[in-house]
Amino acid sequence: MGGSGRRASGREPRRTQLPGKSEGGGRRPVRAGAGPGPRAVRHGCGPEAPRSRGSPPPGRATDLVVEIGGAGTISQSIAAVAHGGRISLVGNLASGGGMDLTRFFQRGATLRTITVGSRSDFEQMNRVISQIRLRPVIDRVFPFKETPDAFSYLEKGARFGKVVISH
Repeated sequence: MGGSGRRASGREPRRTQLPGKSEGGGRRPVRAGAGPGPRAVRHGCGPEAPRSRGSPPPGRATDLVVEIGGAGTISQSIAAVAHGGRISLVGNLASGGGMDLTRFFQRGATLRTITVGSRSDFEQMNRVISQIRLRPVIDRVFPFKETPDAFSYLEKGARFGKVVISH
């Protein structure tokens, strides 16, 4: 698991949900530094997620769910989180009806929001990125003349990492 997940939890989780739709996506977070084995668990996201994720089987609940969908997917994150687990809300990309407070209370979970921080934090982050030569994960690069294809690719949701349009 990357640093944002550790920062989101304040501890090293045993099992973490990472967003991703594609079948090969389960291995890609591990290759990108998410950590080995059970700490990187692929799950669906978006409207079809309840069919693919739902409630986890016994013994497979998640200690930390990194929620990027927001109102549209928070109910699935509540279903996936272990009793006493943590949901870290880092985005609000999907519109929806919100969360079932009764189910949330039954899970005994904690919901934390993650914000972007101050300008000083941003400058310090950039110094560290430069020092350790951190590079983004690039999924695919499209030439400028294929911009419509790049947007179609984004809409499919099969990406892992950044989609770049070069000029």
